[in-house]
Amino acid sequence: MPPVPDPIKIGEDDDDVECVVDRILDDKTVRSSRGKPPERHWLVGFQGYSDEHNEWLPEYCINTYTDENGELVVNETWKKYEEKREKRL
Repeated sequence: MPPVPDPIKIGEDDDDVECVVDRILDDKTVRSSRGKPPERHWLVGFQGYSDEHNEWLPEYCINTYTDENGELVVNETWKKYEEKREKRL
């Protein structure tokens, strides 16, 4: 198995890193007990990582990202999943 890629540094702090989402496996609605509106979460897989590293993340974590020029970009993997999901509804 190839080595796991290093996360991408996105800020000044060493903890400001993110991994590339390369697959979306499922979604669910999570309800808050504090009266907040429900929030969609996504089961995602990361580029270079096995399925044991899959993680449920809130939508705001995966639907957009900032590119190397500081521009906000829509995550194409998320966009394709959403298009397929809308067709199923």
